[in-house]
Amino acid sequence: MPRLILHTDLRSAEGPWRALYGDGREHTPFQGFDYCSIVGRFFLLSTRPLYRNRVYEVRDDADRTVLLLPLHVGRGAMAGQAFLWGEFSQAGYLEAITGEATTAGALRFALEAIAGGRPMAFTFSRVRAGSRMDRLVEAAFGPAELERKEMPCAHIPLGVDFDGYLGGLAKGHRQKLRAAARRLEADGRRWEVRTFLDQPMPFATQLRLFDLYWRRMRQKGVNFKVRKYFPYCLRRWFNPTILALGRLPNTCYAILHIDGAVAGFCAGFRAGDGSITLPFLAVEGRFGAYSPGGLLIQGTIRHLLERNDTPVLDLARGNERYKFDYGGVAHANHCYTIRVVRSPGPA
Repeated sequence: MPRLILHTDLRSAEGPWRALYGDGREHTPFQGFDYCSIVGRFFLLSTRPLYRNRVYEVRDDADRTVLLLPLHVGRGAMAGQAFLWGEFSQAGYLEAITGEATTAGALRFALEAIAGGRPMAFTFSRVRAGSRMDRLVEAAFGPAELERKEMPCAHIPLGVDFDGYLGGLAKGHRQKLRAAARRLEADGRRWEVRTFLDQPMPFATQLRLFDLYWRRMRQKGVNFKVRKYFPYCLRRWFNPTILALGRLPNTCYAILHIDGAVAGFCAGFRAGDGSITLPFLAVEGRFGAYSPGGLLIQGTIRHLLERNDTPVLDLARGNERYKFDYGGVAHANHCYTIRVVRSPGPA
């Protein structure tokens, strides 16, 4: 019989977590222990009255760890609900930590035991379509227990050289990039894209870049108070994904400068397979005549192809047009709601 081990302190799960995560090739950077540690500390500050942070470890008959399920488990007004760890962060993807020995039966066993015979809804909102986690969920639960929504995402396959990348763009978009560069030259403006790979972002840089980011979000009318129990000031100054940019060694970011001013940036994390996922991208509106988003993406891709160590630039959630203008390919996240009521167990 499998058994379920409850960890109320993330540190007690670090050993099996790092072992199961391995080199991260099958996982996203948002499942790494260090990223999730930052999310966990943020949650103690922001939503402690409403959720408990819990890590559930499933061991098989041979006492091998086959599944780690990190959850935010609701209590009080939120009782009966659970979300994958990082739900309220800007993580591009959220999945359990699985391995080759993980089975659909192990996942079902875990959720039934956590529910403990009570009605409970588990929300797994950002599971990559076609991933191991996606296949496990579909195999473990039937249509009566499972609700699935598809959410659009986009990524740019980088190929082998920059000329090949440009050649794959529609003619109009190639012309747009050339016209932007000519316009900058005609106006006597200097511009460059600087790329920083596999290094934490300095705090002073964070302040400059995210001043632009939050300003652009306000201009676009993005509502960061969707969850009324998640204060805006905490999202702005204690956002765990932003904090992770300043602490994790797999941080990657690029900055577009025009005449020395920040005209745009993108930022995210490298995964074990070499791909980079960018949850953040913002451009300065006053430079809109120069297509700063296109110049930023083009300059970032040029540098990545010179290094030849990044197969995919993942623009993560959303299907904004610019992502496809510059080579994006559609893929999807699956948002699952799983409702189970079965055998009692720890909670």
